[in-house]
Amino acid sequence: MANNCWNWVQITGPKETLDIIEERFEKYNDWQGTFTEFSRMVLGLDPEVVPGNETNEQLFSRIYTYGTKWRDLDINRGDGWLQLCGDSAWSPPLQLLTMMTKVFDVKIEGEYSESGCDFGGFYTIENGVCDDHEMTYFEYELASDRENALNRLIEDMNEDFIDLKYAEKHNKPYLTDYEWNQVLTETNKA
Repeated sequence: MANNCWNWVQITGPKETLDIIEERFEKYNDWQGTFTEFSRMVLGLDPEVVPGNETNEQLFSRIYTYGTKWRDLDINRGDGWLQLCGDSAWSPPLQLLTMMTKVFDVKIEGEYSESGCDFGGFYTIENGVCDDHEMTYFEYELASDRENALNRLIEDMNEDFIDLKYAEKHNKPYLTDYEWNQVLTETNKA
């Protein structure tokens, strides 16, 4: 079973283009095929990919051409933007999103996080170029809400989910001296 990767995606572009993209993504919850077939439909390509005498590796590559699949998908719409939110399997759907900016006149920005595999990140995609800033999950938490990330670290240490040795190795490098002293003081580890 895949780990769930949380995604927030914002697509901006002309209303007519966003209408097409929204209409195609609204079909996802009832989609019966693979994510690759769905992605091909979103891109305006023939979704039918005819399998041949494939090895397991070729089959896996064909089914996961776009890197993942949605576990759940929520769609929100505003003036000039379309948001896709939800969990995907393993990783964010960056391959599909990058291809969308080649096919459609849109800009895509987003973020993702997967605590179980220790990664998160932020990206911007335009004209088929993805500028992805992947980092550890703790770095992502710090970048998203530094105070909350620091408080969670303190709480995890106080409840013995994380010990001092682990925190020194995996968390301290991303903190200022002041923040690390705060962690030591509030966890009584000083």
